[in-house]
Amino acid sequence: MGVVSLTGVHYAVSFEEMFHTGVNNWPYLIQNINFLLIPALILGLTLIASLMTGMEHQGNTWKQLLAMPVPRVKIRKQVHLAHRILTHL
Repeated sequence: MGVVSLTGVHYAVSFEEMFHTGVNNWPYLIQNINFLLIPALILGLTLIASLMTGMEHQGNTWKQLLAMPVPRVKIRKQVHLAHRILTHL
């Protein structure tokens, strides 16, 4: 949403310099938004993932996980499996 709004503000400010009147400019606008969509999604997902891990680290949730009445071997296997899945994506 931020990429779309910033692109709209950019075009509103410098519209006369970029386009000539009487020409259909919508394909050009959509092409530029699509060009920036993938990097914006990647950066957004990275930001969300880092914020989630920061909250887990700050709240000491690993200590709570190890305090549960579950064998530690089972927890280690699940963490190892999750790590392998995430590193091979």
